[in-house]
Amino acid sequence: FEKNNACELEPNEKKNDAVDMKVNTMYTGFMENTEVSGREVESLAAEKEDDTVLLGGMPVGIYAKTKGVLVIGNGEVERVDGREVKPSENLVKSGDYIVSVNGMAVSEKEDLAAAVNEAGGGKDILGIMRGEEYIEVSLDPVKSVSGKYMLGVWVRDDLAGVGTLTYYKADGTYAALGHAVSDSDTGTIMSMAEGYLYHTDIVGIKKGKSGTPGELSGIIQYGDSTRIGSIMQNTGLGIHGVLSGNLKWLETGECYEVRYKQDIRTGSAFIVSSVSGESKKYEVMVESVD
Repeated sequence: FEKNNACELEPNEKKNDAVDMKVNTMYTGFMENTEVSGREVESLAAEKEDDTVLLGGMPVGIYAKTKGVLVIGNGEVERVDGREVKPSENLVKSGDYIVSVNGMAVSEKEDLAAAVNEAGGGKDILGIMRGEEYIEVSLDPVKSVSGKYMLGVWVRDDLAGVGTLTYYKADGTYAALGHAVSDSDTGTIMSMAEGYLYHTDIVGIKKGKSGTPGELSGIIQYGDSTRIGSIMQNTGLGIHGVLSGNLKWLETGECYEVRYKQDIRTGSAFIVSSVSGESKKYEVMVESVD
């Protein structure tokens, strides 16, 4: 980026009268989270050209719901006779997304459990997204010692964590993280149904070293009044989306002109970060350019 004074962000002035949920939860990296509610995020009016950005570096809390129910592993079920069996073994795989049971759409863990138990002891037909392919798998649920029918799968339907905002633009669009939101158990890029950015307070920083990445620990403040934006895309280069009108939680970044890879030169450069509580520039040395 090359510094430029030409861009300015004008937030939506519509007031948000929603009641804050005041649910503050500490996260280190990405992990399973409780349900969060909220209204649709409003986009900001486009103002300037696409070749300038406002520099980020601010910490943000990230919450996302999976598109379907993510399978993270197979497990044993103890039957009423005391035997332990694995009804889903070799049929359902880690990284699968269960999207339906017997033709009924499921999007949350509770939906999946209710549909399986309602079907009773008959065969269940699971609609599964495996990568880009939709398949159907037939298996027999097992009645457990609890009296409920189970498939013997460990599942997840949401993720949460903390990261940093890379940049945002005058039209309200942004990019963050610089890498995909992935599931830690399956190692796969998360397929998102919806996702949001929230205000977060950083409470711990673990310094990285060669071969071991650093880590941020923070408290995410969930609620309509602390929601910063929505997530539209989850890619290998980061998450992308639209900011909401709650920009009081964001520092105003300096405006820079976007440059291309061929413009990068070796020598002194700066990384901008606000994880310490205030925006600071940290000098680095670009030693080579591939």
